[in-house]
Amino acid sequence: MIDPETEKTFVFKEPKQGREGQIWSELLASYIAGDLLDWPVQHVSLGVRAGKVGNLMQYIYNDQEETFTEGWQLCRDIDPEYDIEKGHRHTLELLTRVGARLERDGLSAGAFSEFWGRAFALDTLISNTDRHAENWAIIESVDGLRMAPLYDNATSMGCEWTDESLSARWFTSNGDLQDSKVESYLSKGRHHVRAGDPGRHGSPFEEICVKFLSVHPAQRSSFETVAELDLQPVFTLMAQIVAMGDLSPPYRMSRNRSEQIGAVLKQGRERIKNILTQE
Repeated sequence: MIDPETEKTFVFKEPKQGREGQIWSELLASYIAGDLLDWPVQHVSLGVRAGKVGNLMQYIYNDQEETFTEGWQLCRDIDPEYDIEKGHRHTLELLTRVGARLERDGLSAGAFSEFWGRAFALDTLISNTDRHAENWAIIESVDGLRMAPLYDNATSMGCEWTDESLSARWFTSNGDLQDSKVESYLSKGRHHVRAGDPGRHGSPFEEICVKFLSVHPAQRSSFETVAELDLQPVFTLMAQIVAMGDLSPPYRMSRNRSEQIGAVLKQGRERIKNILTQE
């Protein structure tokens, strides 16, 4: 769909059934990365279409004049055995080789590592477990190559938990959020990229970030920015969303979800600080 006033193009994205929380994780990730951190990210807003609630996602490239190439294609160009379905070979070493190839092809020096510095820092903050090779890309135009903005950040902040499961598993019978549940959730999370050899699972967030910074120390600044991020604007925005009276379950944001997301973000920021002491 096209906004007649701005001529910008949007796509309406419905959440997966049972994961209606993706509406809010996608929107909040866009707000954090774009509005608070001022990083290139796909602009996301709330939309309703045919009675269904979802996200309005602004196009991140001009499909009439530019070419969009997803990461899996770049990975397979380097590693013919790369498996897009499982992504077992989505490793930091492979990304390093992809970046070197892109720079030889005209991508500005440091742009690839800068993108990944921001991606790893954001993903660690929001606990995004789904930065697979379809969720990053390059854009080619007459002006040359550039990294696509961060996009598809929805699988984060515990979006897979329904309101009912949150209340039953994360909160006490008195309605108090259990710190142990937050810590358990975060400790089990893994980034999609593997820090070492190919394998079935991605690496723990701390491991992949420490390894990345050991190879690209210049990208420490992105982590430092996130470590110092003021989360109060996010909490204020969530309070406004909770107060919205025109959304019904399962689309509305409950107070429990806003509290749970806030706890995940606070702990994510602490993980970033811890990473900076390790590398």
